[in-house]
Amino acid sequence: MNRIFNDKIDAYWITDIANIRYLTGFTGSTAECILTKEDIILITDGRYIVQSKSECFELVKVIIVPNGSTYEKTLYSNLSKYKNIGIEGDKVVVNALERLKEGLPNSEYIYTNDVIENLRISKKEFEIDCIKKAVAITDATFTFLINNIKPGMTEKQVKQMANQKQIELGAQSESFDTIVASGLNTARPHANATDKVIEIDDIITIDFGCFYEGYCSDMTRTFTLGNVTDKLKDIHETVLQAHIMQTEILKQGVMIKDVDKLGRDYIASKGYGEYFTHSTGHGIGLEIHEAPGINSSSEVVLKEGMTITIEPGIYIEGIGGVRIENDILITETGHEILNKSSRMLNVI
Repeated sequence: MNRIFNDKIDAYWITDIANIRYLTGFTGSTAECILTKEDIILITDGRYIVQSKSECFELVKVIIVPNGSTYEKTLYSNLSKYKNIGIEGDKVVVNALERLKEGLPNSEYIYTNDVIENLRISKKEFEIDCIKKAVAITDATFTFLINNIKPGMTEKQVKQMANQKQIELGAQSESFDTIVASGLNTARPHANATDKVIEIDDIITIDFGCFYEGYCSDMTRTFTLGNVTDKLKDIHETVLQAHIMQTEILKQGVMIKDVDKLGRDYIASKGYGEYFTHSTGHGIGLEIHEAPGINSSSEVVLKEGMTITIEPGIYIEGIGGVRIENDILITETGHEILNKSSRMLNVI
């Protein structure tokens, strides 16, 4: 942890709840954290006395806001001895920062970005285990879905079925708003589930995942309820081959932008380049979208312990769309595909 400190920073004020959980183990919704070279201090209130005792790591010092006081007063009293304070520049609330400056006018404030997020990129063994369990729940739910989706159901009904099944299988909740799109709605990468009735010969995209012990899964599959047009078959085959190509090169030392480029160039060579409209993927962990981003501008090199998604897609208005997404662990010797669900088009 000391590697994130230098002569310019004596302490970090951490407000992002995912970063607080990573540093302390605390899962409550209201807390602040002070990180120094010597201490990890969690500040929370009386609602979380028992919870913080049971959840926080052994070295964490828990401070409960006293009755009659406030978070701000407690924070100021514990930060006052530090001259140079690091701020989460892309996370802190402006008004809260202005009040801190008023409360501690003699301190210096240094804006930082992604300091704790960069620590989170390579996952520890227990984190990988939680992610694998979340993925297994999503895989099992997909098997349930393809055996139970019937013509006449609405997209909303399938969404509800997916969310409920993941809970039944041990998930805490869905890890993001489940996407269910059918027919022409599949041309919308982040379509909201609607009252549209799923019909025979519809193409269907489901993008969903869950939290297990605070860690995410995220999987997308596109499949048919019957037969689809030759155009959609060609689109699916193109996305599938791009997905396979991108996955095969994943290993330590590979530049992320090269992974994105490989799939993007392949899709363009098949005439669909303008229809691949988003990045190739993202990191997963405590958050559904976290570092590293898998995109064309990234200068990040893949390292052991990273958990990422690979999810190329093609979307054409008036025809439909296809996305295929797996969760993948970068290992010492290459990679491990965590999802076991079929990526083929005709799974029903």
